[in-house]
Amino acid sequence: MKEKEIPLLTPEKFREKYYTNEPAAKPFGFKGFYMTTALLGRPIKAHRKTVYDFLFLTKGSCDKYKGIDSYEVRKNEIFFVPAYQISGSSYITDDAKGYYCAFSLDFFSQLFIEKIQIPSI
Repeated sequence: MKEKEIPLLTPEKFREKYYTNEPAAKPFGFKGFYMTTALLGRPIKAHRKTVYDFLFLTKGSCDKYKGIDSYEVRKNEIFFVPAYQISGSSYITDDAKGYYCAFSLDFFSQLFIEKIQIPSI
């Protein structure tokens, strides 16, 4: 039996596949960073993303997994996933709302690289 490949998604492909196009979900983003209201309406199949991300729920709950571990995420909780980690969800309540944020490691490097001062020797 041939193993099924787990897709590697860019943030754009992930949003296109799983997030709504409603005006309320208009994203805030710039190079290396993306944030939007999380208007998820269905489970998310196993996948990997090229960026780090987190989901913060303000209402409802969902079952999220990363690797072989499963977690119930409820109101006022954050679920963080590192880049390239296999993750997904098996259920999301109809009333689930919150925020989804994705960012590249380069985003933080670029923010702080100018602030780091290396002492002269």
